[in-house]
Amino acid sequence: MKKSGDVNQVEGTQKMKEIMDRWKNISQINKLSEQDLKTKFVIPMLQALNWNIQNVQEVMEQRNFFGFLPDFILTDKHGKIVLVEVKRPAEYSQLEKDLKKYRNNPNVRKEATVLFLTTFNDSKICTLGKIKGQRTIKISFSQYVSEFDKLWAYLSNSEEGFKTRTYEKAWAPRD
Repeated sequence: MKKSGDVNQVEGTQKMKEIMDRWKNISQINKLSEQDLKTKFVIPMLQALNWNIQNVQEVMEQRNFFGFLPDFILTDKHGKIVLVEVKRPAEYSQLEKDLKKYRNNPNVRKEATVLFLTTFNDSKICTLGKIKGQRTIKISFSQYVSEFDKLWAYLSNSEEGFKTRTYEKAWAPRD
């Protein structure tokens, strides 16, 4: 029997399809609360990316991280940290402001590897490291399955995810 959080990329893709089907059936997306997004869509998405939500050593919710309160702090078995910030679709413009704040904090850049900003409708995967080497990948919900390999590579709790995050951190040129 598989333990919770033991999902491979193929299974994750299938789970993501199921999550997307639920999303497509919502008629008033802008009326969803941030909590609705987290519990009904983002947490299942994290589970599809092989994060064990029940394990507090892997997933912590709203903990202080150098003065920030990300919605989730994900820590893989190698200690690489992924921050997740969730906003309502109506607050999409706030994501860019959050991105600047996180990226301008040297402690965040030093300790975290990736920042995932999402309204679920639209998301940004942002590398955190040296300022000159930071990159942002934009992805919308309609691409979550077709681009699942990118989600998996940057955000999954897998060896591939760890290697991508390690590479991105090491690749970044010096400031």
